[in-house]
Amino acid sequence: MIDPKLLRQSAEEVAANLARRGFEFDASAYLGLEEQRKALQVETETLRSERNASAKNIGKAKAQGEDVEPLLAAVQDLGERLETAEGKLADVFRACVALTAQCLGLDLQRLALLFESEIGARI
Repeated sequence: MIDPKLLRQSAEEVAANLARRGFEFDASAYLGLEEQRKALQVETETLRSERNASAKNIGKAKAQGEDVEPLLAAVQDLGERLETAEGKLADVFRACVALTAQCLGLDLQRLALLFESEIGARI
């Protein structure tokens, strides 16, 4: 099994080692996907944090008898943006899995079943 941390840190070396064993791994494509994954992960976490903070503000505003409609609209927008970011993150993760599976000659459908819980856990 390929260690994901090693793959992120030394993709070119991993590709060279795999090539010696008869496997072809596109390290530059993987690193591009990994860069996208990192950016989307940060965006997703930021949006979650903003949504949680906004939810707390709504609770405080309700307790003080303030109008919460503008806050609710903002939270709804955050929720939609978060859903979009999570979808993109899942797509990039699936692309990473597909690239790795293709390199190793694995059945992608079978591998997808194994990683389905992992995809959900990363989102």
